[in-house]
This record gives sequence, structure tokens and C-alpha cells, in this order.
Amino acid sequence: MNSNQPDEVIVSMLASLQSNMVGMLQYYAGQLKDDKNTSSKIFLINNFDLILTIFYERQLKADATAPFEDLLRQQIAAFIESQFIVYYPNMIGFVQRHENSAAPPTESTEQLSAEGDKISRHFQGSWKANMAAIHTFVMNSFTNFNNGMEILKQVLTQLLLYYTRFQKCLHKLGVLKNVQDLLVPNAVILQEIKNYSRGF
Repeated sequence: MNSNQPDEVIVSMLASLQSNMVGMLQYYAGQLKDDKNTSSKIFLINNFDLILTIFYERQLKADATAPFEDLLRQQIAAFIESQFIVYYPNMIGFVQRHENSAAPPTESTEQLSAEGDKISRHFQGSWKANMAAIHTFVMNSFTNFNNGMEILKQVLTQLLLYYTRFQKCLHKLGVLKNVQDLLVPNAVILQEIKNYSRGF
């Protein structure tokens, strides 16, 4: 018998312990409620990140860290998406309705143009303030500064990607020229993201 091979009983017990621990964290996360529906995600991100920090310090193998890395990525992605639902629900809805739809839109060109105009005006007037609010919220929410910084970068980058997708939808629907003057140049948004990044 190879003494280097882990005992199957121990492996099974550790797997059960891991499953129970994750289940317990998810249970307590489910008890957290707030208007933005983000407290549970923040709780899980902070706890999975803490677990991984300990694992990395102990130099555990990838098969031990991988499940928690997957869980952390899932919660970060869900957190990022929740931020856009708070700040830009209309833009997200517009993109989701039109981005991959092969069928002609049910709205008229005038309706699409009016909706695009409304969303564009809202973004133009709010993106800097919302970016600052997201920065404050993210950096105050995560106990690991480096983790918070990385999440902030992902949120702001995803914001730019969503806005680019919104513009592509306007182009696809033939109403981009109607709101062109209201659009914030992507380069300006990118520069603001870089400014935040340099602040760390």
C-alpha cells in the first residue's frame, strides 16, 4: 500500500466537512436581507476569501483550493451583476431584450429611440457619481483590501462593457445616430477607471 495516498475515509470525511461548512455559510448568508440584495453576497465573498487566504498560507494543493475559488468567482460575478441592477436596471433590460434577439423588435423606431434617449441621458448625468458610489461601497464592504480592489476593477470594467453593449444594441436597432450626442465617449469612461486604479 502506498503510504503517500490519502486514506479514503479521511478524504470522505474532509469532503463532508467542506460541504457542511459551505452549507452553513450559505444558510447564514440567506438570513441577511437588504434593499440591494447584496449583503449575502458580501458575506460569502468575505468568508470564501478568508478560507482561501488560510489555504494559500498553508500552501494547500489546487484540489483543495479549487472548489472555494469557484465559489468565490461565482459570488463575485453575482455581486457585480447586482450592482448594475441597482444603478442601471433600464440599460441592462434594454441590452437583455435586444442584444441576442433575432426577431424584429416589437417597438417602433420612435419608441426605441425614445427609450435609448432616456437611458443615455440617465447614464450621461449619473455615471461619475455612480462610479464614486460604487467605489465607496465596494471598498467598505470587503475586509481584504486587495480583494476589494480587484472586485472594484472588475465592476468598473464591466460597467464599460455593459455601456459598449448598449451602444451596439442602439446601432443594431438603427437608432444610434438619434442619441449620438448624448453618449459618453468610452475613452472618457476608461480614463476614469484608470484614475481609480492609480489611486490604490
